[in-house]
Parts: sequence; C-alpha cells; structure tokens
Amino acid sequence: MMLRVSAAVCTVVCAHQALGQTGITRLGALGDSLSDEYLEESYSYARGWAELLVQERAVSMGPAASGGCRPEPRRCGYEDNWARSGHKTGDVLLDGAHLGLAEGALYRGVTHATILVGTNDFSPLSGGAYAPIYNGTWTQAVIDDYIAERVDNIRVMLDTVQPAGVRCVLISPVDIGYAPLVRSLLYPNASRRQRVANAMTQFADELRLLAAERRIVFLDVHAMTSDMFGMHNALRTSLRIGDTPINLNSWNFGGSPAAGWVQDGVHPNTPLQAVFTAAVIEAFNRGWGTTIEPLTEAQMLAAASLPYGGSDTLAAIVGDFGAYISVFRCPADLTGSADPSSPLYGVADGVVDAADFFYFLDQFEAGNLAAADLTGSTDPASPAYGVPDGVIDAADFFFYLDLFVAGCA
Repeated sequence: MMLRVSAAVCTVVCAHQALGQTGITRLGALGDSLSDEYLEESYSYARGWAELLVQERAVSMGPAASGGCRPEPRRCGYEDNWARSGHKTGDVLLDGAHLGLAEGALYRGVTHATILVGTNDFSPLSGGAYAPIYNGTWTQAVIDDYIAERVDNIRVMLDTVQPAGVRCVLISPVDIGYAPLVRSLLYPNASRRQRVANAMTQFADELRLLAAERRIVFLDVHAMTSDMFGMHNALRTSLRIGDTPINLNSWNFGGSPAAGWVQDGVHPNTPLQAVFTAAVIEAFNRGWGTTIEPLTEAQMLAAASLPYGGSDTLAAIVGDFGAYISVFRCPADLTGSADPSSPLYGVADGVVDAADFFYFLDQFEAGNLAAADLTGSTDPASPAYGVPDGVIDAADFFFYLDLFVAGCA
C-alpha cells in the first residue's frame, strides 16, 4: 500500500487540454433538442443553452465537426454533445449516446456532463404519454409504470457514465405544454394540460430521488419553468428579463429576438435558453465547485441582441436558482467497489471506505481528470483550493485525503 501511494503521489499527469478558468476540461451532454445545437435546425438564427455556454463562457464541448458531419447522433455539432433532437430516454440507449459520452471521459477529457432527457417521452409531438394523460384515459398505475421505465432508462445512463468519473448534473425535463403550438392549437384545455404537468412533476420528483441515490447534482428545470411561465390555468403572457419583456405568446421567425419561441412554436428562443444556461452554470458551480462566470440578466439579453432595461427583474421570479438545485454529492464517496469488473465500480454507494480510497488511487494513476483532478492548491486560503486545474499531482492526492478523513455527513 505504501509503495502504491508513493508512486501515485509522484505521478504527474497533464490535462488533454487547458482547463481555463471554468473548472471543466470538457463538458458532455445527453438529451434532446433542448440541448442539441440549434445550428442543426431551421431556427439556427437562435441559440440553445449548449451553444451559449460554449460561446459566451468558453466551456468546451469539443470541436464542431469540420469537413463533413459525424455519424448520428452527433451530426455537425460539438464533439461531446451527444444530445439529439427527437431523442426520448430509450433512444439515448438505442443510439449508444451514453456509451459515446463515457468514451469521451476516457479518451477526450470529458470531466462533467448534463443529462436532460424525457421531454419527448411526454411530448404530444412524439406520441405516447401526452394525449392519454391529457384526456384522462391513463390510470395513475399506468402513469407510475411509465415514469418508472423512464427513470430506469436514465439509471442505465448513469450506470455507464459515472464509472468513467463524469461529474453529472441530472436535469428534470421541460413541460412542452407551455409551448404556444401546443397550448394554443393542439391541446387548448388548460386543466387537462395541467394533468400532464402534474405527471411531469412526479417524474421530476423521481429523478431527484435518483440523483440522491447516485450522490450527484439535480437541477429542477421543470419547477423553474413552472415558476417562469405560471400554472396552465394562469399563464404569464410575458417574462421580464433585465426589465425587458419577452413575449411568451410570440414566435420568432428570424427577426423577433424578444419572442419567447422560435418559428416552430415549440423550442425556446435565445432569451429563454439564456435563462436555462444561467441555471446550468449555477448548478455546476454550486454542485461541483466549478468557477464558470455567472450569466447576468444583462448578458442574457445581450446574447439575443436585446437591450438591458436598467434593472434585474427575473430574480424576483427565480431568485439565484438555488431553490431548483439539490446537491447530494459526498466528495469522498466515489465507488461501491474497488473491483473494476464490478458494476458498482465508480458508482457512489453512500459509504466512505477503503474502496473509495483505492478507487481514487486507480484514477490518479490512470490520469483520469474527471475523477482525480480535484484542486489547484493544497492551501485552503488559496482561490485555487478545490478548483480543478487540469493537472493531476500531489495536491490532488492530499486534497482527496482530507475529503476521505472528513467522510460524509
């Protein structure tokens, strides 16, 4: 054991790429069109949260495709954005997107990831659950089973990416019933739409429990958008960001940056995606200790080429996003087994023991940035303390040793 520790402490492994000032070497994503790049779509005049995070905050998701697109599901976007327009939870597994993301951690420096999928499982545009819940033809037992199957799909995703050391933020899906195409044309009955919203609240609650089980970070975007848009029987017509009104009934066909939605009447326009971006930033900063610069309301508007109205007004609705973020992680709890062949390897089990220590040593010696790059300094007074710096060295070992001794609450 002493020889192993000594060798580990003396090993210095450099990052695959510069870490910059964010604490993230490379970000990956699993999901659907809410996370897929808008550049792939007819509404490429707008930007999604992934594009905003890369372009406005220099968080890398890998290079965009050049000289031709990559195979499905990534197409022409960022190398480790595995979100695909149209994906349901089962499609992520069928297309192997979760396997690609785990591979990114092993070979391309992916250290953090978001999982935001499930919206299409409840979308009226994708068949399945929306109409029978809206019409009241599904019993509660059927709804329970449907949700359980989706949670199990996401559990499989975590089973795959967590052992690779990826630090995940699990995000609840958005209720597509707020989109004007749905509420104005397809499913106009507010009380029935609320039935679907209630089922999605149940789904979000189950995902929060899954995040707690896996000791990761949970961001409840479902609850956040409910606060932003209102209950279905009392919908807001506008949302003021930086005292500039965003019209929640308006569709942007390319020349209406203050519209809430792009031309299909389903996908959020840039200002709303900027709010999602700010929430994702806060979830990573609070949950995983990253140092991404927060996105202010003025900057949310600037991302859409809109003027700041002179005062912050969104904060009165969503606050600092803390109400939607649940941090379940115990920094020292890394694995349920020290055996790499075990399905518990790399999956937190709620107990800090020798298995966690030896798992960390394995990742340290392997140069796994996602799991072993923990700090830029051993000095608690340093601003680099607890902030990954893209280098695995003795500081990381002693930082983990402190975490190990502290255990979990």
